[in-house]
Amino acid sequence: FKTNYEKRSFKVPIQANETLVGAVINNVSEAMETLTRITEELVPVPGSVNGVNALGLVVFSMCFGFVIGNMKEQGQALREFFDSLNEAIMRLVAVIMCSATLPITFKCLEENNGVDKRVTRFVLPVGATINMDGTALYEALAAIFIAQVNNFELNFGQIITI
Repeated sequence: FKTNYEKRSFKVPIQANETLVGAVINNVSEAMETLTRITEELVPVPGSVNGVNALGLVVFSMCFGFVIGNMKEQGQALREFFDSLNEAIMRLVAVIMCSATLPITFKCLEENNGVDKRVTRFVLPVGATINMDGTALYEALAAIFIAQVNNFELNFGQIITI
């Protein structure tokens, strides 16, 4: 989330000085008009920014979960619905991630490299689903590396988020 800022000018009256010279200047300035000083400040302005409001989605999801959790028996149907939906979506994501490249890999190994069909049908599905944590580690380390190359300071919270 990025906050938009805008320069705004404010007129601030100058405080009168209580010395003898200040009293004379004060009388002259009252005769003419009140002296003011113009200051500029950067002020956040409301508006929209392109992108996903990730913090808003997280806060809404947490609040929604707390509300459903506190509804006890009245919220049981919603809890069961979201539990089953979560399970279905996680299985769908796992199937898509593991199986998207398998048909092409089967074809390449069997036709181009002459590997036996029995071997590819056993080895590839097992290899596609076991030990997939390397990709997740690579993406996190790549994000931290890119930030360091661009001299972008990451605090502890940002590193944990990555």
